[in-house]
Amino acid sequence: MVLLLPSLGFANIYFFLYSFVADHWQYLACLGIITPCASGIVLLATRLKSGYAWLEPGVTLVIGGVLFLLTWQQSRMYNNAETLYRTTIAHNPACWLAYDHLVDILYQANRIPEAMNLFKDELRIKPAVAHYSLGNALLRKGRTSEAIDQFTEALRINPDYAEAHNNLGYALLVTGRTSAAIEQCREALRIDPTYAHAHNNLGNALAQTGRASEAIEHYKQTLRMNPNSADAHSDLGAALALMGRISEAIEELKAAVRINPNNIDARNNLIYAEGLQKSNQEKK
Repeated sequence: MVLLLPSLGFANIYFFLYSFVADHWQYLACLGIITPCASGIVLLATRLKSGYAWLEPGVTLVIGGVLFLLTWQQSRMYNNAETLYRTTIAHNPACWLAYDHLVDILYQANRIPEAMNLFKDELRIKPAVAHYSLGNALLRKGRTSEAIDQFTEALRINPDYAEAHNNLGYALLVTGRTSAAIEQCREALRIDPTYAHAHNNLGNALAQTGRASEAIEHYKQTLRMNPNSADAHSDLGAALALMGRISEAIEELKAAVRINPNNIDARNNLIYAEGLQKSNQEKK
């Protein structure tokens, strides 16, 4: 009971948004049952050792064999993400989150007819989430205008969907509709002021309109909530460089590269900022 306590609902766990149960929460608690059972087998074998020397290895072999077969059967569902989500849907047809992930996997693999069939099933369970998920898949495929339509439909169904507002803002920003993007990101933050990603997207939109000082405040807000966001460090560094605060910009860009060495934008901006700093020093 003590080992299960963290997952009994007394503390807020993000996963509770989707489900109040999960198999992996029981693993540690199983020790409370496994340990006395194992000890009981050993004690029983010790007491009966004279006439039943086979008892301990025999029981161990039988239990181990049964557990091996059960594990072998169970592990097949973890062969890949698609198999896992299909198995989940087969056992729980109302699991919208499994539909959500599976639609995205199929869409990215260009298995569009399969993805759309699953999308229709998800649409019956969670319509706003279904449109939002399809919008994300379209966005990743570069079909931005179609993604905007899906996010808009999700918001028609659920106007207080902060994630849909944020991603619609991002899609609008990609298409150059900066004012509309700012409006959507602000709406996402009105619904959820702690939404770090929305702060970062709003910062990007403001920076594109030349409002670098306002953008800097939103990047800093993002980093207060998520200090390890390489994108936020990189964007903040770029905005600081635009403001002529080169030393601060370099520190932020170095942090971005340290967190994510594969962040090409941060590396390019860092090279530019360091070159600018060197040029300024030579002029002095």
